[in-house]
Amino acid sequence: MLTSWDHLLDHLEASGSRRVEIEQLRGLAERADDESGFPPLRSDELSPEIPRRLRGLKRLLLNVRERSVAAGVVDENSVGRISSDTEMSLGLYMSVAGASVWFGIHLEWWAKGTYPDTPLWLMFYRNAESESMVLDQTRVALQPLARRNPPECFEHDKRDVILVPIMLPTAVEFDEVVESVVRRLGEVFHLIDNVGSA
Repeated sequence: MLTSWDHLLDHLEASGSRRVEIEQLRGLAERADDESGFPPLRSDELSPEIPRRLRGLKRLLLNVRERSVAAGVVDENSVGRISSDTEMSLGLYMSVAGASVWFGIHLEWWAKGTYPDTPLWLMFYRNAESESMVLDQTRVALQPLARRNPPECFEHDKRDVILVPIMLPTAVEFDEVVESVVRRLGEVFHLIDNVGSA
């Protein structure tokens, strides 16, 4: 059975264990998870499997973009080209029912450890002052995902950013992964369309 350090330490604290020792353990866990650290490399981390996987994820993005347009999940005119904004992400911008959306691979969120384990994410954000109302509607629309257990929608640390992880099926062929992602996008965008048209 797996659990997070935060979850375990919260339970220990609630059970009345010594607070000083729990705080020391919490500090140790935070240092171990600190993204600025550089744990010793393992030989398997240097194999060509990692860059091959990242290259495959880029191919997945391209295929999802094509099939989402073909299936009518998104309008072709509302979808941008795939680009890299930072060294930590590769994705594309689009608009869904007036909401500004980024869809792609985000290494920082993937590595976070407190978010679900997936490289693919939807990010809804406020692109301009006038979009506050649209983002608020999007937040309301995505509440069913936020209430699931485990949650499938998160408020990011940054203000006015909502994240939806796109979970990937394992041990299936590439086309099945693409179809799974397209279905997931359709489910999320359907929630937003329903609130936008209400």
